[in-house]
Amino acid sequence: MKRWQVIVLAVVLILGVAVVAGYRVGVRLLQGKIVEALGPGSRLAELKVNWFSIELLGLSIDAP
Repeated sequence: MKRWQVIVLAVVLILGVAVVAGYRVGVRLLQGKIVEALGPGSRLAELKVNWFSIELLGLSIDAP
């Protein structure tokens, strides 16, 4: 392979890893903000983020 092909492949690979890492960090931040907004005693087992929806799975809010 030529040098410029290796460079392009490396850049595409690095961008792909950065996008996946950014998505996972964003979902974790969103989950923390949702639990914070729900108040103390609330728990969220899983958060599924799709293009057009957000699903909250295992949501529980303790009664006072």
